[in-house]
Amino acid sequence: MHRKDIALALLLSLVLGAGWVLGKTATDSFPPIFTAALRFCIAGLAICALTRWPRAPFRAIFIASTCAISLPYSLSYIGLSRLDVSTTVMLVQLEAPLLLILSALWLGESPSRAAWAGIALTLAGVALVAGPPGAAGQGAAVGLVVLSMLIWAVGQILVRKLGLGGQGNGFALLGAMSLVAAPQLLLASLVLEAPVPAATAAPVLAWAQLGYLGLAMTAFGVGSWYALIMRHPIHRVAPYLLLVPVWSLLGGVLLLGETLSPLTVIGGGLILAGAALATRGV
Repeated sequence: MHRKDIALALLLSLVLGAGWVLGKTATDSFPPIFTAALRFCIAGLAICALTRWPRAPFRAIFIASTCAISLPYSLSYIGLSRLDVSTTVMLVQLEAPLLLILSALWLGESPSRAAWAGIALTLAGVALVAGPPGAAGQGAAVGLVVLSMLIWAVGQILVRKLGLGGQGNGFALLGAMSLVAAPQLLLASLVLEAPVPAATAAPVLAWAQLGYLGLAMTAFGVGSWYALIMRHPIHRVAPYLLLVPVWSLLGGVLLLGETLSPLTVIGGGLILAGAALATRGV
C-alpha cells in the first residue's frame, strides 16, 4: 500500500473508533435499529448528491446492501445498546479475522504467515478485554454482535466482487447501498421498535451524533474503506481495522467516563502489536 493509502487507513480507523462511542450515546436517545436507519439515510443522501448511481445491477446492490448494512448494523446496534462500548468494540474486531478467512476461501487471496500471526495476537488481546465480566449475563447481546460480524464480512466480499467487476467506485456504491438499506432498517424499526416518541423527545446533541454517524463515520470512514478494498486485497487493508478499538477505548474514557482495567490495557497493547505485525507482513 502507498503511504497515502496507509495514512487514509489510519485516519478511517480513528473516525470509526470515535463512531462506536457516539453510536453508544445515540442509542441512549434513539432505538438501535432506528439509529442505524437514520445513519445510513443521512449518508446515502449526502453521497448520492455528489455521485452518480453505480452501474451495478439493482439486485446485486440490494443483496450487498442487505448483507453489508441492513442485517449486520441492526444486530450490532442492538448489541451495542445492551453492552458497554469496550466489550462491543472488541467483539467487533472479529471482523478482521473473518474477512481474512473469507477472502482466502472466496477470493483466493493469500495472507502471509506474519499476517495470520498478527491476527492471532490481536485475538488474544480481544479475549483479555472481552473476557472480564463486562458481558456477564449478556450472552444474547454478545451473540448478536458476533453474528453481525459474520454477516458483515460476507457483505464486504460481495462489495469487493462488485468493485472488481468495474461496476462503479466505492463511494458511489456506498451511497446507493445506504439508500437501499435505509428503508429496510426503517421498516424493521417501525415493526420492532417505537421510534417516533423517541425521535420527538431526542435532544439536539443526539441529532448531532447521528450527523457524525452518517457523514463522518459512514460517508467518509466507510467510503474510504470501500475505496481501499477496491484498490488493494482485503488482507492488506483489514489489519488496520484492528486499531479501531484503541480509539474507542480512549473515547470511552474521555467522553463516557469509563475506566480501563489492567487487563484492558494489556489487551489493547496486544491489539496494537498484532496490528503492527499483521500490516508489516502483508
